[in-house]
Amino acid sequence: MPLRDAYEQMLEKAAAAGPERSDRRQKELELWKVWKESDHDPNHLDPLLRSLQPLMTQHVNRYAGNVPISRPALENEVTRLTVRALKSYKPDRGAQLSTFVTGQLKGINRFVTQNQNVSRITEDRSQKIGRYQRAHTALNESLSRPPTAQEVADEMKVSVRMVNRLSQEMRSDLLGSGSEHDPFLDEEPKSREILRLMYPHAFSLDEQRVFEYLLGLNGKQKEIKTGKIARALGWSDSKVSQARAAIANKVKPYLNG
Repeated sequence: MPLRDAYEQMLEKAAAAGPERSDRRQKELELWKVWKESDHDPNHLDPLLRSLQPLMTQHVNRYAGNVPISRPALENEVTRLTVRALKSYKPDRGAQLSTFVTGQLKGINRFVTQNQNVSRITEDRSQKIGRYQRAHTALNESLSRPPTAQEVADEMKVSVRMVNRLSQEMRSDLLGSGSEHDPFLDEEPKSREILRLMYPHAFSLDEQRVFEYLLGLNGKQKEIKTGKIARALGWSDSKVSQARAAIANKVKPYLNG
């Protein structure tokens, strides 16, 4: 095909796409205005995010499968950055909404850099804590008493120092039912919004079941006490605590961002 013909075809496609692109941008702006005027009502956020989904997916796909970070984690961070951009967007400054959001989504680069190595460490740490919990539970049942650090170390074939460190990390992770740092006690709109956006795809099935009680979702009565959630699910307190700690670790970075 002659170069001139190819160039003319490109101009024709651009002209044809122009009105469609303009309509899409106008719709996004209208959705943003509705959400802004509703004082950031989450019900009006959903259609706005859906309109921006192709843009958000593009940024997720840039890294998904290429870095040791799960796709849900990337999606959560892109969603967090998008919501933050929508809150700070000022149309009177001349930038199109999608253009402004694209600029703010560059923050995903920093998130990937900070977390791609940490994710490997976290996975190894989670495996060790899982081994510690299984060993502790088995010994507690066989001995009919809480095992000592030395007994757990012998069972796991690790040092007592390692057992003490894992025990301390678990205590640090567990959310106290009345803790001021408990994200499920935070009634700020941002917290409610991000928590809802993370459910259910960011959590395992067990975590989802605990999460539903913590937020009172799907007909569950809201409950923040580990013991009561355990009884409602027919689980042990330790199983609920483990799921709750995992949820907290996933949630906190987005509430503090």
